[in-house]
Amino acid sequence: MGYYICDTCSDASKAVQNIEQLLAVNGTLPVQCEVLERPNVKAIIGARFSEDSLVVARLLSLYMVPQISTTSSAQTLSDRIRYPAFLRTIPSDVHQTKAVANFMKHFQWDWVGVVYGDDDYGKNALQSFLADSEGADICHAFKEVLPHNLAHNEIDKRIQEVAETIRLSEAKVVLLILKEELVSKLFKEMIRQNISRTWIASDAWSMSRNISRMEGINQVGDIFGFTFITGPNLGFKEFLQQLTLAPGSVNLFLEEYQQLGKDTGFLTEAVDISITYGEKLAVWSIAHALKVLLNCNETDCPGERDFPPWKTYQIASLVKMVPGL
Repeated sequence: MGYYICDTCSDASKAVQNIEQLLAVNGTLPVQCEVLERPNVKAIIGARFSEDSLVVARLLSLYMVPQISTTSSAQTLSDRIRYPAFLRTIPSDVHQTKAVANFMKHFQWDWVGVVYGDDDYGKNALQSFLADSEGADICHAFKEVLPHNLAHNEIDKRIQEVAETIRLSEAKVVLLILKEELVSKLFKEMIRQNISRTWIASDAWSMSRNISRMEGINQVGDIFGFTFITGPNLGFKEFLQQLTLAPGSVNLFLEEYQQLGKDTGFLTEAVDISITYGEKLAVWSIAHALKVLLNCNETDCPGERDFPPWKTYQIASLVKMVPGL
């Protein structure tokens, strides 16, 4: 099974450019009223962030190329009318926000603050949480928004303003529906001002090793995180330890990872193996679909290779990819 890897740089426009490159014929997308029925690409894994997945899902739906995301949890992506070719290995935020509201209710935290990103992930999760918290009799001391783009020219100013709101508020519990990079910036300001609260982490940063290793992280207070059920990825650690560049080959991702370490175990340190289970499920579902479509046996795959990608979706969508659901 061949593959091509593109980096979206956490930017929706860049993600669309990547998809155009993947679907291109002779270097460009065909200019015609009829959509390309049989693109060479039969499936796409990604993107990481809901903001990027929402944009490319619209484009991929034109070609019915199955898109499988392992981390995009925005509720709106479950809309089968608007995103008919989208699949994911995790449940939507509907389940997460309900769990957060029940968690707060259990500890009788009925006066809380919320900080969210201005992207689709943040706005969708916020609205879902507001609905769930109302049913749990939880009131909101404040709802502050941060620009999701780290290059925003007022990001540092907004971080300071949000920190001031948290400092002045009587709410001792704060829910952060943010990317881990924004949480890192906010926590640095919390540490600088010596502000301590009880923090509730959304799935976007609850398992972040970078945040858990921040200098002074123990000063910010208690952190409770929500994440999704995962599973084992047997043999992957050993695979990383033995991974090398073949003579004459080019792998920019591997070269970049090599710069992070000096011994043979550098990849196991750079890659969070605990979050790779979703990628395993996504790859397995595509491989399963291709095996069926190409009539593969132990030695050969004699089936027709020029098939429309909706057939990949048809089979891959039957695979149970969300653990526990």
